[in-house]
Amino acid sequence: MQKLFKIFVLLACLGLALNGKAQQATNYSEEFGADYSQAKDFLSKNSWIADSLGSYNVPAAFAEAIIFPELVRFSVLRDQMETGGLKILYVSFGKDYADFSIGRFQMKPSFAEQLLTDIEMYKLNKTFRSLLINKTFDEETQRRAVIKSLESPQKQVMYLAAFYQVCEQKFKSKKWTSTEEKLRFYATAYNCGYRQTEKYILQKARQSFFSTSIMGFGKTYNYANISLFYYEQSIEKLTRQ
Repeated sequence: MQKLFKIFVLLACLGLALNGKAQQATNYSEEFGADYSQAKDFLSKNSWIADSLGSYNVPAAFAEAIIFPELVRFSVLRDQMETGGLKILYVSFGKDYADFSIGRFQMKPSFAEQLLTDIEMYKLNKTFRSLLINKTFDEETQRRAVIKSLESPQKQVMYLAAFYQVCEQKFKSKKWTSTEEKLRFYATAYNCGYRQTEKYILQKARQSFFSTSIMGFGKTYNYANISLFYYEQSIEKLTRQ
């Protein structure tokens, strides 16, 4: 019985290893086709994004890879999005009643609210002053300001830079074996919630739960793998230049 158990464990581990390799071997450029190309072209045509990230001491290729799967998703769903009613619900009642993705980077109001709190906690107020909201305003006015900032491409880039800098503080004790490992972690944290525990984020980094469907149906993908695939392509392109 013990021998059979060992064989079972060995086969299970082998299956996980093969599955991981299969995920990494996926050519996401071919998988997503025109939507991948449109996401890639968006970053190429908007070079100001990389410049802006650099001004906040954020590695542009790394940060753009974090949000790249969301750009692909935005390309797929942009004709299906209708958020007007959700905005009214959020402004009136808060994130518990409506928490929805906004803009190219698919950022949610709850994500922005968390970052605004953590910017102050990690003493990044000076760097990201233009994101901060006057707390003397009533709650509806503050929430309206959050929506307005998320609708601005420039502010979304600032939120992305803030996310990176907050993660640098939050996970500063973690030792990374490679840039790729760090990217997988940060990308997953962006998608599943950077305030989650390290154990939870690492667990989600091994799972395929990212969907390009507006209802979450259909095929699901490993978010971090898409980020890593784009990042490796970007770095390869830079080294050829």
